[in-house]
Amino acid sequence: MLQILTGHRIGRYEITGFLGRGAFCQVFEALDENGNRVALKMGDESGGGCSLRRFREITAERHPSGISPAETPAEAMFLDPVDGARAEVLDASEVDEQLWREAKLLEQADGKGLPRLIGVEREAGRPVLVMEAIEGTSLRQRIRSLGGVKLTWMV
Repeated sequence: MLQILTGHRIGRYEITGFLGRGAFCQVFEALDENGNRVALKMGDESGGGCSLRRFREITAERHPSGISPAETPAEAMFLDPVDGARAEVLDASEVDEQLWREAKLLEQADGKGLPRLIGVEREAGRPVLVMEAIEGTSLRQRIRSLGGVKLTWMV
């Protein structure tokens, strides 16, 4: 199992801390050789498909003993007009494919409303997006503090 700890090096970047994770990825703070701060985004080691056992740990509330539904790894919700909603667990290759697509989109956006993509490294054969580090709260913190997603954020 791949463990990313403070001091670990990915390419020319040294991990200085953990920033957070979402459904598919983990994000770490790192420094380049010049001391510039960046964010490294990599697919969750579990990928999802091989960690169905983790779903036994889901709890209805945030607690260190379990994972809240908002934090389950590599789970995607699909809405089908006929069959309704269904959740699927993605494997590591599907997560990596999502990261490559995200890298292309970030490159096209060129920092307009999104973090600037600095490059893509590899760790254990998997893509790691190197992005500019942005100060502020996470989307998860913002949603929880304001009681939900606000349409004006999207605008």
